[in-house]
Amino acid sequence: MGDGVLKGCDALKDVKLPNDITSIGKMSFWQCINLTNITIPDSVTSIGERAFAYCSSLESIIMLSNTPPQLENSEYVGIFEECQFVTNNTKGIKVPAGCVDAYKTAWTDWADYITDNSIASGTDWTLDANGLLTIKTDAGVEDWKKNQNGRYKYVKQVKSAKILEGVRI
Repeated sequence: MGDGVLKGCDALKDVKLPNDITSIGKMSFWQCINLTNITIPDSVTSIGERAFAYCSSLESIIMLSNTPPQLENSEYVGIFEECQFVTNNTKGIKVPAGCVDAYKTAWTDWADYITDNSIASGTDWTLDANGLLTIKTDAGVEDWKKNQNGRYKYVKQVKSAKILEGVRI
């Protein structure tokens, strides 16, 4: 995604980028003042300087990669400068379950705004806010099947499932 490609698009509210994007150029969403949410696919490996700066309505950035993309910070203005989640001091950067520490280590300037994107979890399974159920082990399969507070409460929210290699269902 090129530099400044959507810079200043006032009507833009929500964005879900395609899975073939590997980088977000500098100032790509600069001053998209009505942008409230964006989902960044796991294919993105770098985010350019000031990419989301001054997106004053941006409440939530959902990161799908387990590995934090490289941030190209500007000396003067941060990538998420003046975003709503920064201004309101809320946890607006949502990362996959189990990846919070990796993101906080890589994105030290933004560590206070990073949180887990799961809405429910059990023994070796998580359900994220996008409805992705991830089952990591055979024990996760059993816990999901038996868990009264998990499966029965959240089953209608499951939109897709990711079962890791080697897991028997």
